Amino acid sequence: MRLIYSILAIICVILAIIGEQNGVNIDTILLFVDLPSITFVLLSTLFFGLVQNSFKTIYMAHHVALTGQKVSNKDAHMCIEILSSLRALYLITGGAGFIIGLVKMLANLSDPTEIGPALAVAFLPVLYGLILAELWTHSLMYLIKVNQSISHNSKQTSQALPAEEQ
Repeated sequence: MRLIYSILAIICVILAIIGEQNGVNIDTILLFVDLPSITFVLLSTLFFGLVQNSFKTIYMAHHVALTGQKVSNKDAHMCIEILSSLRALYLITGGAGFIIGLVKMLANLSDPTEIGPALAVAFLPVLYGLILAELWTHSLMYLIKVNQSISHNSKQTSQALPAEEQ
C-alpha cells in the first residue's frame, strides 16, 4: 500500500508542476531543474554531514532504511539520529541556497526583466531541500522505525509502532 501512496504522491507533484496546460510541455518541467542548486544542496549537506558523522555511518543509515535490515534498537536509534541531522542539513542548505540566490539577484537589479526569473531560480534550493528532507530523509527515518518496531521516544518501551498495511 505504501508503494501505491508514494506513486500517487509523485503524480500529484508532477501534475502541480505541469499545471493546467494541454499536454506536457518540457519547458515547464525544466523550469524546476537547476543543476547548480541541486549540486549545492546535495554536496553541502553531504560535506556538513561528514563533519558530524563518518561516510560509513551515513551509508549504514541509508542501507538499513532501504533494505529493511534488522539491527539492534541502539543502532536503529543511531541511524535515525544520523538521518535526522541530514534532514536538518537539507533544510538549512536549501535556505542558504535561497539567500545566496537572493543576494545574486539583488546585486543585479539594473535589468528589471531578469528579476522574476532570478527569483524563481533562487527559490529552487528551498524546494530541493524540502523534497530531500521531507520526502526522502523523513521517509527513511519512518522506514527504520517501522522495520525495527521501535517507539517514537528514545526509551525502550513495550509499545511498538502500529503495523501498516503492506
